[in-house]
Amino acid sequence: MDIRSQALRATAWSAITQWGRQAITLTTLIVLGRLLGPEPFGLIAIASALVMLLQTVGDQGFSQAIVQRQALEPAHLDTAFWTSLGLAVATLGLLWALAHKVAAFYGQPELDPVVRALAVLPLINALSSVQLALLTRSMDFKAIGQRKLIATGIGALIGITLALQGAGIWALVAQYLVDSALTTGLFWAMRPWWPRLRASKRHFLDLFAFGIHVVGFRLLMEINRRLDVLLIGYFLSTNAVGFYSVGKRATSALREVMVGAVGQVAFSGLSRIQEDDESLRRVCVSVTQATCAITFPLFTALSMLSDEVILLVLGPNWQASGPVLMFLAIGAMIATAQWLSGPIMLAKGRSDLRLWLAMLATVLGVIIIMLAYPHGIAAIALGLISRQLVMAPLRLMILQRLIHLEV
Repeated sequence: MDIRSQALRATAWSAITQWGRQAITLTTLIVLGRLLGPEPFGLIAIASALVMLLQTVGDQGFSQAIVQRQALEPAHLDTAFWTSLGLAVATLGLLWALAHKVAAFYGQPELDPVVRALAVLPLINALSSVQLALLTRSMDFKAIGQRKLIATGIGALIGITLALQGAGIWALVAQYLVDSALTTGLFWAMRPWWPRLRASKRHFLDLFAFGIHVVGFRLLMEINRRLDVLLIGYFLSTNAVGFYSVGKRATSALREVMVGAVGQVAFSGLSRIQEDDESLRRVCVSVTQATCAITFPLFTALSMLSDEVILLVLGPNWQASGPVLMFLAIGAMIATAQWLSGPIMLAKGRSDLRLWLAMLATVLGVIIIMLAYPHGIAAIALGLISRQLVMAPLRLMILQRLIHLEV
């Protein structure tokens, strides 16, 4: 099978996965939103933000390095597995040590046990990191998709069942844990690769040379994604985080439906044509045009009808999410137009450029949030649009340099 056919097949399965998972996510969000209210969503957003940030620090970018490397030896896989597992254990211990302090910092005692429960997520995810990287490298998105859909569906059912029984925030915690644990178990069952008890300094350095830029970028991107939630929780309230996070999750889910399928395949496919600038230019233009043609009308309508959408699907208790949804939908439109620049930089081996862009985005994000938070959550969402407008021409300049893209 040639690369074009393989990429199309992979994209199709990735699309099925994304559409299925995001449909489950949105449905679950609606049901749990009506059952639980804003505060549990605010608490879980703060706890998961902290966990994801520390998990990113411990990841080291080895999964992406396994996908990107042309010459891959068994010792690379063994080294990646044991290093990732050791860092995940350290992350778990650190989260347990910080849980009480985080709860005190936010003035929310309920955060202590929630952070401790979610602390196991980095360990669960590390156990399947190599399996997932190998499946991604071989572009076997059918296998990835089927197992993620099963895990997401079962996690959602358990979360809704517990919410109906009055479990409160623990319904959300259970949903996270079941989804992650089932995904890991199914990956092991599908691709039973077993690591040998060895780790090589040379192979570690091979992976680290690429992965350090990736993990730096991912850490900064996680800060960009989570900083608004963490600051809103501290300066405003847990309820404010709940209102904001629901609007944010809705736009993120819809964006993943539209571009996430191609995004999962893009890095693998583009890495295989990394020396062919003409093909990269052709893919960049055609894919961006197609995704914008689909997403722009959707997000325009969502922005214009945000208040009505929130009232219809979540009810009057969530009306404060309407302005947030309106501005974040506009931001999602702008992000869609430039999303492919990241995979192209990675495919060309320039993860350092993505790192510098992420550093700039982080600084801009901090400045914007600190200026906007006294005016409320809608002002923060509006302010973050300006960051997208600043970053867009810089990404375009990099594409002109890397693949000689003409505008």
